[in-house]
Amino acid sequence: RRGEIATESTDPNHLPTSAPAPHTDGESRSSWTAGRTAFQFRQNPLYSAFELGIATGDHLGGRVLHFDVRRYADTLSYGHRLHKEGIKVIAIPKTMDNDVPGTNYCIGFSTCVTRTIELTHQLRTSAGSHERFLIIEVFGRYAGFTALLPTLAGAADRCVVPEHPFDIDHLTELLSYDRSRNPSRYAVLLISEGAQLLGADKMTFEGDETDQYGHRKLGGIGDRVAALLKERSPQYNNGRTVNVISQRLGYLVRCGDPDALDSIVPMAFGNIALDLILAGRSGRLVSLSSGHYTDVPLDVVTASKKVVDVEKYYNPDRLRPTYTTFQGQPVFLVTGD
Repeated sequence: RRGEIATESTDPNHLPTSAPAPHTDGESRSSWTAGRTAFQFRQNPLYSAFELGIATGDHLGGRVLHFDVRRYADTLSYGHRLHKEGIKVIAIPKTMDNDVPGTNYCIGFSTCVTRTIELTHQLRTSAGSHERFLIIEVFGRYAGFTALLPTLAGAADRCVVPEHPFDIDHLTELLSYDRSRNPSRYAVLLISEGAQLLGADKMTFEGDETDQYGHRKLGGIGDRVAALLKERSPQYNNGRTVNVISQRLGYLVRCGDPDALDSIVPMAFGNIALDLILAGRSGRLVSLSSGHYTDVPLDVVTASKKVVDVEKYYNPDRLRPTYTTFQGQPVFLVTGD
């Protein structure tokens, strides 16, 4: 029979044993796992298609853990561990950050980029009306794809990404130059939530509080940079202060309907996952590479990190995307492994 499908968005090993186990009606993790080692799942065969929740047999009293692939460092690495322990796992990459190794594309990325471009173009009318700098903070955590690609598509004048620290004075000078050349006297910056100021020893977090998995919430770098830009703007604007609009897109890019690509790719990924299960294969990551659907060994998710190749795709002096040619590049250009 089919068990209840539950969703967990991180490595279950990070959950304190005193905390309620996920989707267990308040049972503590220690009591829920009593009498079961972490890998006794194999006694009740679990065929886990991570984004489908497909399973067979009796599963822990009707419970099936279904891992939502949002943070590959947690969730997919745990899927890899389950695979190494003999549990049959098929993984589907789903994160709008698009930072899962082994695939050019993760579900959600196209919708994220589409919404970012649309919202940035809507916000620029306010920036132009008031002749301001427009600073837009976007999701992405430790990878800058969600800032880099919209900028490449013309949504912003400059972008800063987590992969390369930036100098605030240099940024102020560049945006002031962009603003002076714009007939409407404004300039736009996309900034990744994980971006770091040059000399800073850590990323910017909303506070010191952590969730039950030990994660601190990234956010606030946009507001911080906006204040610094306003403070420094007179140096590059004939002594006059340039006011700033600071906006976090946040969940505006996560809500609503998916775009066309994010309606097609999940359908294809799900079918490939099911085909792999029916063929008796496991330990595979469904993938999109060079425009073709495929699957790769799940080991790839722990073998490397997928971040922006600064030398290849980002110009730290101009704080802009860079490219030599589009010939032979993947559809999303900067996202190939």
